[in-house]
Amino acid sequence: MADASVLIAEFNFLKENPQFEQRPASIVEFLGPDYLNVADKVRPGIRKALIKIFGSGVSPFVISQARRAMFTGAIGIGKGELATEPVLTPTGWQAIGTLRPGDKVIGSTGFAVNVTGVYPRGVLPTYDVSFSDGSRLTVDGDHIWTVEKRVGRGRKMERVNFDTRTLAGMRLRYDNNSWLYSIPMVEPVHYANEEQEVPIQPYLMGLLMGDGCFTRGTITLAGDDFEMLDYIELPDGVTMERSLKGRDWRFSDKTQEQRLHNGNALTKWIRAFGLYGKNSHQKTIPELYMRSSPANRLELLRGLMDSDGSLFGRNSVRFSSGNYELCKQVLELVQSLGGTGSIGKFERRDTTEYWVAINSPVNPFKISRKANVWRPRKFRKPMRYITSVTPSGTGDIVCIAVDAVDQLYVTSNFIVTHNTTVASIVIPYMVHWVSCLKNPQDYFNFMDGSRIAFMLMSTSESQAKEVLFGDIKARINHSPWFQKNCMYDKEFKNQLRFPKDIWVLPGNSQETAFEGYNILGGILDEGDSHKKTKDKDYAEQGYDTIHSRIDSRFNDPETGDHRGLLLVIGQMKSANGFMSKKRKELEQDRNALVVSMTIWESVGWDKFTNEHGERDSFWYDKKRKQIVPNLVVEFVKNPDLIEIPNSYKKNFLNNPEKALRDLAGIPPSSEQPFISLTDRIDECTERWEESHRMPDGTVPVPVGADPSHPTLGPSVVATDSLRRAMHIDVAISGEGDALGLAMGHVARLVEVDDELKPYIVFDFLLRIKAMPGTEI
Repeated sequence: MADASVLIAEFNFLKENPQFEQRPASIVEFLGPDYLNVADKVRPGIRKALIKIFGSGVSPFVISQARRAMFTGAIGIGKGELATEPVLTPTGWQAIGTLRPGDKVIGSTGFAVNVTGVYPRGVLPTYDVSFSDGSRLTVDGDHIWTVEKRVGRGRKMERVNFDTRTLAGMRLRYDNNSWLYSIPMVEPVHYANEEQEVPIQPYLMGLLMGDGCFTRGTITLAGDDFEMLDYIELPDGVTMERSLKGRDWRFSDKTQEQRLHNGNALTKWIRAFGLYGKNSHQKTIPELYMRSSPANRLELLRGLMDSDGSLFGRNSVRFSSGNYELCKQVLELVQSLGGTGSIGKFERRDTTEYWVAINSPVNPFKISRKANVWRPRKFRKPMRYITSVTPSGTGDIVCIAVDAVDQLYVTSNFIVTHNTTVASIVIPYMVHWVSCLKNPQDYFNFMDGSRIAFMLMSTSESQAKEVLFGDIKARINHSPWFQKNCMYDKEFKNQLRFPKDIWVLPGNSQETAFEGYNILGGILDEGDSHKKTKDKDYAEQGYDTIHSRIDSRFNDPETGDHRGLLLVIGQMKSANGFMSKKRKELEQDRNALVVSMTIWESVGWDKFTNEHGERDSFWYDKKRKQIVPNLVVEFVKNPDLIEIPNSYKKNFLNNPEKALRDLAGIPPSSEQPFISLTDRIDECTERWEESHRMPDGTVPVPVGADPSHPTLGPSVVATDSLRRAMHIDVAISGEGDALGLAMGHVARLVEVDDELKPYIVFDFLLRIKAMPGTEI
């Protein structure tokens, strides 16, 4: 039941403002349980920033206190994992601390998603999160978990988000002792080179890894199941025959000539994979097979299970081996196909035996005596339940942002985890405020049926849609207020359409799709990441277009300004970029607000104190990029000094420019790109592609895909004997050295303004960037 004071405030507001059918919530109330229910998940600094922008109360005239606002600094940083934790990429596992923007990782759908940001958070308190299958992940307290819980007594599940710190204080079991919260399972994983042909049939490779012998002259396979002959496909020229003693199968060449001159094709490949001569405790599955297609990996698993797998009852499945590394690979295969498992062991008299308990969503067997008995579990499908969340000390934490629709990515043991966005609070709040009006169109002097829109503008429309239909939609779906009062129409897939003709539109700064809409509020996300040419800054164009829409439709003659809100979000990546320029402009605007914060201000200084409750910090001169002793600070007044928690000292010592930008929100003093006229390069690239396009529409790739070993393709080879000129330039930077190389030639002379001038053709441009802190 609502508090009496709340009811009185509601009554008085509606009495004084009859245009409203209910009082809009303040931004503080909106974060609470009756609305978004994220108050305990929003970092203290971000909470303060939201209050500055929207105010602590509610105005019946405007959505926010500011007409224009910027939210910048070390934003986007806020949840992370131990820097050494592996994340699954299309080519295998990679430590999260080594990822860079533009890299790809595997999302919950099993397909690759893009890394849009990498944010080191310094040394922070950590938690070990353990799961029902024995897997574990180390994260910080702010890391967001998307968990599923059963609704009521039925089997319907709902998804909710909690941070680690919150989970640590929650009970994790039902009264009947079953686990409360599970995390989403990954779909079968698709790797980068999964279509690469495998020389040995995956099913046969699985059989050989289980019951094959590679230590004799001839490769043999143990087993009495003649049915497997129906499923085995042998390499060309190889035959399979029963040994004289009838205990195993031998692989040999079909003809004596092959044996004398060509050798056994199967043996050749076993040698090539480094398996020849390995005993049963030394065998490991070749990486080519571990990263093959889901169909091939399933056949590989079935070969392993038909040889060394057991079935107890209808769905209790185990793989057994004395080879621990092979058991780990079998577990990875199962997990990569959407299943779960755990490894156990038991001691024999003279050796240790390992087993993998498997819960698979698909039949892991092929031979009928096992496959026909197996049944999927009806009530215990592959799931990962959170079993404990315990403090584990401190660690170097890194956060990444990905562009997946559900914002989930896959980390160690194929655990699916999360990243989030500020826009998921701001957009719903603006929709909420307008929805509280009886007739928004009448209130703003529009004709009935006119659309009132809010715009989410990102670097691409697809990126904007991913934020809109990912985090924002999830926030609204879990909001009690929206569920009761104002749910969007689920029939529409390109916008969120709410009652009273209130729309939320996705778009980018290069498009005019929002023209014709009455835009009351907008967010320009990632301001410094939009396209920029020598003639046009697309972020500036997008900002001006949205602002003119708001100003022309919602202008207030009494104030001479509009009644909406245009919010710019993003890091200032350079001193002369859009964000830096816009900040200076907004700081001179009496109706604008700039909120800039460091990562430690965002988290809250109370997280960085010593045993006496004092700040555990050091002072840093951001201009000179050096630490200043605390004793000196007391006697010197220097505006370039900033106070930083000791948790981040290593970051500022190792890479000052990066730490200032990513942790303190201070852009480099200058940032001149290696090649500035990127639009001209784009034009040249397009012309090159058109001139080299094949009949089937494909374009040959001129440079090899391996960044560690650049190679040039045949299309780059010169077809003439003209001399080439080459220019090489090297840049030294704490961000990592860079090398630029340009090669070209004078193709011919052309007449320009009655003069003969050289027509220069660039054969290729190459840029090599070293990892941060390393050299070319």
